[in-house]
Amino acid sequence: LLAATVVALNPRRRREHGAQLVLLAVLLGHLTAFAGRHGERGDWTSGHVYTLSDRARELLQRLPATIDLSVIVPATIGGGRPNPLLAELREVLARMAAAAPNLRIRFVDPDRDHAQAQAAIAEFGLGGRELADGVLLVRAGQGASLRKAHLLPGDLVTYATGADVQQSGPRVREFRGEEALLGRFLAVSDPRRTVVCATQGHGEPALDSLEPYSGLAHLRDLLRDAGLELRVADLEAAEGLRGCDLLLVVGPQGPLPAGQVQAIERYAGEGGDLLLLSGAVILRGKRQLAAHGLEGLTARYGVRFGERVVVDPSPMAGATPFLAFTLREGWGDHPATASLVGQPISLLQVRELSLSAPATTLLQTTEQGFAEAEVAGFGRGELPEQEPGPDAPGPLPVAAASELGGSRMIVIASSDFAVNAMLREDVAYDRGRDLLLNAVGWLCQREALLGLRPRPREHVKLVLQDEPLRRMTLMCVLGLPGFAVLLGLTVLWRRRR
Repeated sequence: LLAATVVALNPRRRREHGAQLVLLAVLLGHLTAFAGRHGERGDWTSGHVYTLSDRARELLQRLPATIDLSVIVPATIGGGRPNPLLAELREVLARMAAAAPNLRIRFVDPDRDHAQAQAAIAEFGLGGRELADGVLLVRAGQGASLRKAHLLPGDLVTYATGADVQQSGPRVREFRGEEALLGRFLAVSDPRRTVVCATQGHGEPALDSLEPYSGLAHLRDLLRDAGLELRVADLEAAEGLRGCDLLLVVGPQGPLPAGQVQAIERYAGEGGDLLLLSGAVILRGKRQLAAHGLEGLTARYGVRFGERVVVDPSPMAGATPFLAFTLREGWGDHPATASLVGQPISLLQVRELSLSAPATTLLQTTEQGFAEAEVAGFGRGELPEQEPGPDAPGPLPVAAASELGGSRMIVIASSDFAVNAMLREDVAYDRGRDLLLNAVGWLCQREALLGLRPRPREHVKLVLQDEPLRRMTLMCVLGLPGFAVLLGLTVLWRRRR
């Protein structure tokens, strides 16, 4: 339009000027078509919160089957205010669709297309609550091979709370959609079922208990949400651990019976994988730590348990000094910890480990950490002090991985970090959830489980009250045209002078 105006107002215009205008319009049309096909949406946020991770992009490109995703989310929420979840989904799904050739996305507005949304939700066995709050429907395959899954808003985002939300409207504090969506995509497109068998009956926290410090219900939910099947291992049955892809041992308080240890050894000898979380079990009035009975098995993998308690001065907020600590450095070079480098992890009551081939270090303490030999002092509430003779100086390994004869093993010398109080998703203590998911993913050779964690959202939201909004409206409607009129009158007055 600007070029056309120049040509129209040019007193010396010629025919070739019109031809140039037409050619310019054709060029701009081609550039627009090219940009529409090959353009990419940028992400200028400082934390790149909308950019897909490299691992997510690789998984999307390798989806083994075509996936249909129906996004049934209302456009407004909370008294007619825009639904922030819909904006988040449009951003991340646009990038996922560009990276995944087998992903087909459809947005359905439940307010405008109520009958269509209601029929789609009923097909998944859902009801009116999901229709009102919003739901994502995921499906793959046809006929007997049809697999379905769904995601609710609580699986995707964490909303901000506080007094300011009443003024500014609903706002997303953390977005977990990348991990949740990838998990559901893989669940419906990958028919493999990974079975995790967990030991019970030896003092381990119960898998169905919601007790903050003596239950593993959050760990159970974490594994099930990752598409894993979790069941209690029956070590006394004749079938043993047949059908288990991974054996999980969390926090035994005493030695396993010899027959059960032999069953676990046979399972490992046949190529079974093992995740052992066993910390320092301090017995009242005893100088030795309680054994769990698997020390001989782990020693074959190059992981030996000692009789000292590992302590570190790195503080953990609200916990016993030295006995509980938070590490941010010391991560090893391993696929199970590659995404955790520089991230914090809190451990409690850590037992001494020593490594030899073929074991490798996953995590170690700082140089100020050491192995305390005076175990009985912890029961009396004494703070440990490093003594050159009986105590071992740091850095000391606290988690290790090993492979032997087709069998994989990860040993973490602490179990209390896996209890409910430490794995609450709404309280971000550290990266304990990621460490567990990464360990299971590496052991089961399912890289998709190597965790993608929530990304905090960056918000700068200006809220105008009624009076400032009225003044701004008058300024835009009357002020800007009035300024132009005043400027024109001033120029006219000066020219007449």
